[in-house]
Amino acid sequence: GSSNKVKSISVFSISGSSYFGDKLEGHSGGSERQMKYIVDVLAREKVQVTVLTANNSRGSANLLENVSYVNMWQRDSRILSKVLSLTFNLFRVKASIYLRGISAVHLLVIIISRIAMKQVILGMTSDVQCVRGKVLKTNLVRKFSLLFSTRVVAQTNFQASLLKHHFKRESLVLNNVLDIQEISRDEDVKYCDKSYDVIWIGYMEPRKGLDYIVELADRLPDKKFLVVGDGRRDHLEYADRIIELLEKRNNVDIVGRVDPWSVGRFIGRSKVLINTSLTDESGVTKEGFPNAFLESWCLGVPVIALNIDPELLLSCGRLGRYCQRIDDAVLAIKQYTENYAIWQEASLNSRKFVIGRDVASKTVRSEVAKALGL
Repeated sequence: GSSNKVKSISVFSISGSSYFGDKLEGHSGGSERQMKYIVDVLAREKVQVTVLTANNSRGSANLLENVSYVNMWQRDSRILSKVLSLTFNLFRVKASIYLRGISAVHLLVIIISRIAMKQVILGMTSDVQCVRGKVLKTNLVRKFSLLFSTRVVAQTNFQASLLKHHFKRESLVLNNVLDIQEISRDEDVKYCDKSYDVIWIGYMEPRKGLDYIVELADRLPDKKFLVVGDGRRDHLEYADRIIELLEKRNNVDIVGRVDPWSVGRFIGRSKVLINTSLTDESGVTKEGFPNAFLESWCLGVPVIALNIDPELLLSCGRLGRYCQRIDDAVLAIKQYTENYAIWQEASLNSRKFVIGRDVASKTVRSEVAKALGL
C-alpha cells in the first residue's frame, strides 16, 4: 500500500499453529519458524498483520501488538465447514495474502484469494518445490500455484534460478532471517569445554541421510556425536532402524525431539553441525536454506554439509565445509574438532555473517517489508 495509509497483510499459516498459540504436538519445521520471524518483523515495522490459522483452541500465546489472529476451524470441523470458513475469511480480509510452501491446500487458498481479487505472495520453502517432479499431480499443483500467485519469493538465488528454468517463473529473493537475541540466550561454551564434537539436527526420515551419521560414528570412534530429532509418523520404521543402529554406537547420544526454541542449547555444546540430506533424482534436496545453519553460525558453530552448499556459503564463504565425499567429511570433522585455529576462523566468520540476517537489523526489516510488497 502507499505510505500514508496503514499497511496491512494477511498471513495464512495452518501448520504453524503451534508457533502462534497452543504448543501443539504437531511438528513445526523451519518454514513455520521463518513465518513467525516475518510476522514479528512486520509487527515491529507497524504493519497490521492478520494471521489466519486453525486448530488453535485458545487464541494466541505470543500476542504481539499489530497482530490479530483468526482461528478458522477446530480439529474436528467437517471438511465443508472448513472450506466455507476458509472462503469467507479470504474474502473478508482486506490485505494481500502471504503463504509459504506449495501444497494442494495452498493452491486452493491461492485460487480462492485470486477470485476474491486479492494479491497472493507465495514464499518457497524447499528446493524440491522449485523443480518439475515426476508425478503429474504434484507437478500440476506446483505449476498452477506459481502461475496464479501474484508474486513468488524464493529463499536463495539457486531457488530463483530453478523456478526460472523449470517453470519460467520470475521470483524475488528474500534471505532467511533469525533472531540472534533469542537464539543466543545461553552462556557461550568454550571450545575445550564442549561436550560434543558433532551435532545433527532434523526429522529422522530417509531423505535426511542418517546412514551417513552411522558411518561417520564408526569411522571416528573417538568423536562424540549428538543426534537431535525423531521420526515423523510416515517414516517411523526408518527412524526405528536408525535409532537402533545409533544406540549400538557408544559415541552417539540421541535426545529425540527438542522444542525448536531450545535447540540452541545443544548446538552451543557442540563443535560442528553436520547436514547429511540426500539429493533426489533431479539433483536437489528437500532443504531450502536450513534454519539450523543460521542458528549454528549465530552460536559460532561451523557447518559441514555433504550435499548442500546454500549460496556457496560453505565453499566460498568459509563458514564451514562443503564435502561431496564422506572421506572429505571425515577429514573436515577431524580438522574442526582438533585444530582450534581452523575452527576459530570459521567460528568468527559465522558470527559475523549472521549479523546481516538478524531481525533486529533495520536493513533486514526493510528487505522483508519490500519483498512482501509493503
